[in-house]
Amino acid sequence: MKLSKDEIQCLALLDKCGIPAHSCYLDKKFITFFIPNRYYRSVLRKVKSRSQTLKKKFSKTIELFPYDENLEKCLELSLKAFGVNPLAITLKGETVLIKLSVDDKGKIFKNISKFKRFKELLKNTFEIKTIKV
Repeated sequence: MKLSKDEIQCLALLDKCGIPAHSCYLDKKFITFFIPNRYYRSVLRKVKSRSQTLKKKFSKTIELFPYDENLEKCLELSLKAFGVNPLAITLKGETVLIKLSVDDKGKIFKNISKFKRFKELLKNTFEIKTIKV
């Protein structure tokens, strides 16, 4: 996993606020973080209570996803943040195939920009080439 200077600064600033983060992805308007699963719920509460302060510090909107070292578990946890339950997650080399029901695909495509940021964060963290739904 390679981090840019800006990403390292964002992780350090979040750590300074008492929020542990594993990795992040920067976009024009958003910063997307992976938070270790054991801290995820408490971090959500902290971010919601300090959202205006953090938004001023970062000057971007913050998105959080739960992180686990196992790729399949991480995908399952993070997809639940979208309100989606995957039917199957298959790893084929550097490609991840996610099988979803029709309703769940609709939920993903309603939040396609958020899902694209999530995919980039996954690619950076786990060194995956492609993710197919």
